[in-house]
Amino acid sequence: MDYNEGGVRMGLNTWTGCGKVAFDDLLSKVGCVGSGPIFTAPATGKAYLVIRTGGTNLGTGGITASKFVFIRQ
Repeated sequence: MDYNEGGVRMGLNTWTGCGKVAFDDLLSKVGCVGSGPIFTAPATGKAYLVIRTGGTNLGTGGITASKFVFIRQ
């Protein structure tokens, strides 16, 4: 199943110009696809963070993601 309800919030896409080299910065600064990093959670219910990866060549080290930050505004 391909989950994409609500669309992409933030992302990298080498076809559209980003994600071609390793980076050590906020995804909200270097990403080039999506509607933006701000998400307003519903007053009740559940919200899920989905991290989706893919590609034909992820290199020898694959993908590493760390230091996830959630800020309440």
